[in-house]
Amino acid sequence: MSAATDPHPQPLASARKLLASGEPARAIQLVARVLRDDPDAREAYELAAEALERQVGSGPQALLFRRCHEDFADPRSFYELGFDFLSGDLPDLARPLLDRAFRLAPNDVAVRVEYAVALAETGDHAAASRVLEELPAAAAGDRPSLVFLAAWCRLLTGDADGAARGKERLDRLARSTPVDAMLRERLELGLERLRALGRPPGPQDLRGWHFVQYGGALLTTRAQAGTGGRYGVLVESFEALGQRLAILIALLRRLGLAVARIATPAAQDADILGRALAARLHVPAVPWPTADSPGDGTTLVCAASVDDLGAPAALVRRAPTTVLYVHRLAWTRSAAVVPDVTGLMARVHFLPWGRTLQLDAASRRVFEQAADPRPPAEIAAHVGALIPEPPAEDAAAVLACYVRHRALSLYAGDERVTLRPGFRQESPVRSGPSC
Repeated sequence: MSAATDPHPQPLASARKLLASGEPARAIQLVARVLRDDPDAREAYELAAEALERQVGSGPQALLFRRCHEDFADPRSFYELGFDFLSGDLPDLARPLLDRAFRLAPNDVAVRVEYAVALAETGDHAAASRVLEELPAAAAGDRPSLVFLAAWCRLLTGDADGAARGKERLDRLARSTPVDAMLRERLELGLERLRALGRPPGPQDLRGWHFVQYGGALLTTRAQAGTGGRYGVLVESFEALGQRLAILIALLRRLGLAVARIATPAAQDADILGRALAARLHVPAVPWPTADSPGDGTTLVCAASVDDLGAPAALVRRAPTTVLYVHRLAWTRSAAVVPDVTGLMARVHFLPWGRTLQLDAASRRVFEQAADPRPPAEIAAHVGALIPEPPAEDAAAVLACYVRHRALSLYAGDERVTLRPGFRQESPVRSGPSC
């Protein structure tokens, strides 16, 4: 193909140069950008196959890319490659491939379903619901998972009536398997939370949509326009950390919870955060998991990230005496559980005592800042002293729906909210390039 007809001459030419100079990983990055924008760029598939072969050998992905290039009109190759990326938690890469497969085979039920999943997981819920609702009745009518997904996507566009119609359809299937019951309950709870808000959250209201999707509280969001409330890379200061922990304490008070202990997993960052909160609340810090009993007060499980929790099987099931707080939730990947309360969402996050990269304002040069040399106990005492008096009642009003929902369900013994949902990359709130 000549440069005159090739819509991507510069990035593909650059990818070829990188391959020739022995840099296949960088070549793959360039090719991936091309395919995200244009899954019909046939030459990109050949380049991707060659780059993968040079990097890791002739593995399954390289073979699929090669098949896509050679059988460019065969939807199965694009479907299989897209499904592979979707299974690998890479919906941004899966979506364009499944888009091409769908255009080649719009009547293929498997292709249509996985394309809808990719649309949903990249935040295009209106398109996902349309794709699913156009399925032949014979293909979707007896599959609760498809009925649920179409209704859930309606919910995440703010269409409570459309979601309610989907729930009625789901109820009519009248299956009693645990999975089907879980889908019905998830949709029912999402509808209740959406209606509790009074109106759908706005397109940039990350806190509102987080509540609708998961029933969780998000303490703080990024104020910069176009970020969707999320951070790309955040180096958090001691002062900002103290302010966030003060908001957490305000929320706990608003919930009427008497925290009896702070439980932390065996990770240094979690230990520092837990000790700081324990000092501020004048309660003991204990290792997690810990044994507690009803009437023994509330246990606040505190972690810096979901990764600190290891395999969080013990936290999938909620208990009325336990609140799970995670300071940072990584919004670019899935997680096994959504915390009851999240401090912030960031792709990369540095706590103030760790080794970080800093930008010198005068020279505009990036330099490495060494980790805080103080012992963890001393750092925790410093953080605890920086937690100000929690804000007044009206400062926490943005979390009122979460508080009301939790009080009316979990603490009233509502069995529908005994399981914490997993976190998915499917938020209706889009993030801009600055993230």
